[in-house]
Amino acid sequence: MKKLFVLFIAAVLMVSFAGSSAMAKGKTAGLKGTITAIDTTANTVTLQDAKGTSTTVTTDTTQIASLKSGEMVKVTLKADGKTVEKFVEVTKKKVKK
Repeated sequence: MKKLFVLFIAAVLMVSFAGSSAMAKGKTAGLKGTITAIDTTANTVTLQDAKGTSTTVTTDTTQIASLKSGEMVKVTLKADGKTVEKFVEVTKKKVKK
C-alpha cells in the first residue's frame, strides 16, 4: 500500500512539473475581449473583457496592421504576461431558430 501511495505522489508531481515547464517555454493563459483601442506608434492594443476590465498589451507591427477596433479576439501572451504571441479573431456564431 505504501508503494502505491509513493507512485501516486510521484505521478502528481510529474504532472505539476509538466505544466510549469509549459509556462517556462513562454506561454500563459490568454485573454479574450473586444479591441477598444489601437496605438500604432506604441504598438499597443487595449482589450475589454466581458466583465468590462481593460487590459493593454504590446504587439509587433505585422500583427497590429491587421486589427480593427471593435473586433472580438483571443490573445495568447508570452511569459511576461503583457506581450502578444498571437491574435485570433473570434467570430460570433449565429443561432438558428
